Amino acid sequence: MSREAADGRAGTTVGPGPGTGTGQGTGTRGRTAVAPARARHLRTRLGLIVLGSLLVAVVGTVVLVDQLFGRAQRASLVDLLERDLQRVQALVAAGTLGADFVEQGAGGVRLQFVSNAGVVLLAPDATDPIPLAPTPVRSVTGERAELVGSAAWLLPSGLEIGTIRMALDVTEADADRATLRLSLLFAGGLLALVAGALAWVLVSGALRPLADLARQAVAVDPARPRLARYRGPEDEVAELARALNVALEAIAERQQAERDALAEVAHELAAPLTVVAGELRQLASAHPDDPRVRAAREAADELLHTSQDLLTLARGELDRAPDLSVVDLAAVARGVVDAYPGVTFATDGADGRVFAQPDRLRQVARNLVRNAVQAAGAERVRVAVEGGAEVRLRVEDDGPGMTPEALARVFDRYVSGRAGGVGVGLTVARRIVASFDGRIEARSEPGRGTVFEVTLPGWSSQVEGESAEA
Repeated sequence: MSREAADGRAGTTVGPGPGTGTGQGTGTRGRTAVAPARARHLRTRLGLIVLGSLLVAVVGTVVLVDQLFGRAQRASLVDLLERDLQRVQALVAAGTLGADFVEQGAGGVRLQFVSNAGVVLLAPDATDPIPLAPTPVRSVTGERAELVGSAAWLLPSGLEIGTIRMALDVTEADADRATLRLSLLFAGGLLALVAGALAWVLVSGALRPLADLARQAVAVDPARPRLARYRGPEDEVAELARALNVALEAIAERQQAERDALAEVAHELAAPLTVVAGELRQLASAHPDDPRVRAAREAADELLHTSQDLLTLARGELDRAPDLSVVDLAAVARGVVDAYPGVTFATDGADGRVFAQPDRLRQVARNLVRNAVQAAGAERVRVAVEGGAEVRLRVEDDGPGMTPEALARVFDRYVSGRAGGVGVGLTVARRIVASFDGRIEARSEPGRGTVFEVTLPGWSSQVEGESAEA
């Protein structure tokens, strides 16, 4: 990849998608942030749906039981009132009279004999007549709730001289119903809470396979997609897992086909480019002052190095463990700088040896220096190596620099703004450095140049660490 991908002189372009991507681009990072939140929201929504359904069922049950109980209670009271009225009516018609006949009875019953003119004739301490109610109805007087009813007042001769009116106190019955209602609400609420907690646990368990699939999908490396593992019942989530694996298999097959094609193309280009580059070097040695020859040699070298980067990726060499040996980073960097006249080199003279693979380490240094030269020109590039417990390779240029957006994507594969650029050099460099347990960082500001810094564990510090562990 050319760092001109982000130097402000050309727009950033994205190459062929995730077919052979590293899985560390912006798309994967975005999915990492979103999937767990969505999983939690789904669990919350389902839990609320279940809890809401339980609450509706509880409230509905309380209302239904209350209505049924109220109807049964009223029917019982109406039946009691009508039977008492019929009994009194029968006794009066039979001529049975007495002072105790109209006294307040047990259970809160009031009895009145009212004339046809509406005057209470027989009732203790009665001033207002009980409401006339041929059919029992509910009546409220002050704080007293009663069920009232009336029947004809017949003499033994059969003459109707008024009405017999009776009021049954239902305050206690109302209190019993209110107590039942509260008990039902309390028991129903407690049941809803327990059932809601149980439902939450069950919903969480049911969604666990889905959340596991989401985590696996987020962790999929587009460069090496692996099939998702599903542990759960045969349901819709199982179908989703199978569909995901079908898609991953298709991606893997497509990637392998692309790698094979890329490897074949890179291999076919490497051989003739090697010959052309060698001939142009000899020609440049014979004509050192000819700018056309120098430009042709640099272009051939660029194509040769790009084909090597492509071949490295296509063969999957970066996925294999490197064959490490002790390498002097300063010597490697100096050898690379010698191929770019005008680039300055400096070292602090400290121990710059690291555990690395020589050709891969040379590839890292060459890619960094080449990109800096392309961005700023050889005369404006400086390379330095610092030894010690950590060995650093710093490549600095005075080029146009990068915007924060471009800097964030500088290591992404197939991102290049340079005409004809492929955009794989820095991706390869990053993965090589990571395989050596190192790190690579970039710092840049528009108009103030760019610095790439590779940090690797020093050979001496690693040896001392192993000795201490032993």
